Amino acid sequence: MKKILFSFMALTVAAMTFTACEDVPAPYNVFDEEEADPSEIEPAGSGTAADPFNVAAAIEKCKEVGNTESTEKFYIKGKVAETTPSDDSYGNATFDLVDYEGGDAFKCFQVAGTDGKKLPNGFVFNKGDEVVVYGAIYNYNGKTPETVGKGAAYVVSVNGQSTEGGNTPPAGEAKGTGTEADPFNVAGAIAKCQAIGQTASSEKYYVTGIAQSEATADATYGNVTFDIADSEGGAKFKCYQVAGSNGEKLPAGFSIKKGDVVVVYGPIYNYSGNTPETAGKSAAYIVTVNGKATNEGGNTPSGNEMGTASNPITVAAALTIINGLGDGSTTETEAYVKGKIKSITEISTSYGNATYIISDENVDNELTVFRGKSLDGAQFTSEDEIKVGDIVVIKGKLQKYVKNEVVTPEIATGSSIVTLNGEGGEGGEGGQQGGGEGGSELTPTVDNTTLTVTDNAATASSETQTIEIPQLGWVHQQSNPSATVNGVTISLAKGEGSNDAKYWKSGDFDEARCYAKNVVTIQASKPIAKVIFSCTTNNGAPCVGNSTLTATASGNTWTIVNEHSTSSGGTQLRFNKIEIIYAQ
Repeated sequence: MKKILFSFMALTVAAMTFTACEDVPAPYNVFDEEEADPSEIEPAGSGTAADPFNVAAAIEKCKEVGNTESTEKFYIKGKVAETTPSDDSYGNATFDLVDYEGGDAFKCFQVAGTDGKKLPNGFVFNKGDEVVVYGAIYNYNGKTPETVGKGAAYVVSVNGQSTEGGNTPPAGEAKGTGTEADPFNVAGAIAKCQAIGQTASSEKYYVTGIAQSEATADATYGNVTFDIADSEGGAKFKCYQVAGSNGEKLPAGFSIKKGDVVVVYGPIYNYSGNTPETAGKSAAYIVTVNGKATNEGGNTPSGNEMGTASNPITVAAALTIINGLGDGSTTETEAYVKGKIKSITEISTSYGNATYIISDENVDNELTVFRGKSLDGAQFTSEDEIKVGDIVVIKGKLQKYVKNEVVTPEIATGSSIVTLNGEGGEGGEGGQQGGGEGGSELTPTVDNTTLTVTDNAATASSETQTIEIPQLGWVHQQSNPSATVNGVTISLAKGEGSNDAKYWKSGDFDEARCYAKNVVTIQASKPIAKVIFSCTTNNGAPCVGNSTLTATASGNTWTIVNEHSTSSGGTQLRFNKIEIIYAQ
């Protein structure tokens, strides 16, 4: 595979190779890079209720106040840097506020709830929540800008709401239609419950998610109650008193394990206006647990069992095992993990391995397969051996990879594909890779607000296709969106960057945005000769991507990566139209 670098000044073309897990992606976040470079955010605000300090201004004020607590109290607004639960013993919480992810922090130290009341038990400040606090401030020990502690300062609002109603993780992107073929994810089920209200729906729906804790069936009634979420710690949907598959009583001793991927079916509603759940008393039932009915081994524990080729564990179960490992540790035995390929980082025919991400179907979780081999341990000899959407069973050791305090759950190097879309390999070990690199040489060039990526080995035809990004049906701030139009799939992905790629529709902006190390994938049904991106501007500056932007081709799939020396910053790639020119 070849990657081509281009310079805005010289447009010099050079070959590059991928690197995997040397710069691991940061955890998912809800921060957005604003129209201006975040590092240029200036102090703003007067510290009043109507005009709170931003974090930069609060830090500046603390330095002015010094190491002695201010006599005056101030209002400060920012975003929560990391998800933090409250201290239920004292009813307060300590967390950092920032203006943008990775920015300088202002510490909210032991702040109470709204109006100085104790925070409700279990209150959580989620990463990215917009918080306003009020109280005296100072520069603790001359180096830590913060509020005065022990409840002397308090939270005014979280995302515009008081703290009295509690705070739960954001629901994320709603997916699914509630049918058997397309179940609601938890975010979709929550949205539907809120629309239905407090009376159980007359219609029944399918909902899928990851079990958040262990639960054992009630021996008398043969049903069980447990919570599911789209990801660990995410917003919850309660499966309340659900029966076994087809409405039958659950077997004695049946248990749901944390990490199990569950599909339930039945009427749903928003109980008491605040708890999205199924209707109780066995009105709803479990369809499958880890892909199997409850009377067909669907209660196979996912805990520390590593699965088998014929009964692999889910990605969620693998993540549960990895979470229990020490930093940098790897399991002693190999696991069999089944998942759907969510994105592909690299397929190296030079080294015969591939790095890609798998997830459970209809669930927003991720497990990286790092430099794994193809079927039966054979080397990858072609870049189209696997593709996004393939269902794979992987055999390999699980690893908790950590770098710069960032954790990446992985199937460690040396793994192999056991089955691909239900089919096994040919057997035997793969030999040494022969032949040269695959793919066509792509040349990116820039002309003002146009980025053109060209396959020099192809001859352009007269057939073209134009795709308007605002017409793809994406919604404002949708993360890593994907859409298919007339046989062409356009996908944005986070890649190895700190920020998710996003669709942005606000004010004068109506565009796709790719930050540092984000990825644009274009999948067509026929060979492409050239792709032209119509880019937008930011304060008059063309957003045509970094000078280290790279482009590769694998068959009819083109991948453009907004490469950068770090996982954030640099020049964004923003575009509102793509013109595809097909090859003869």
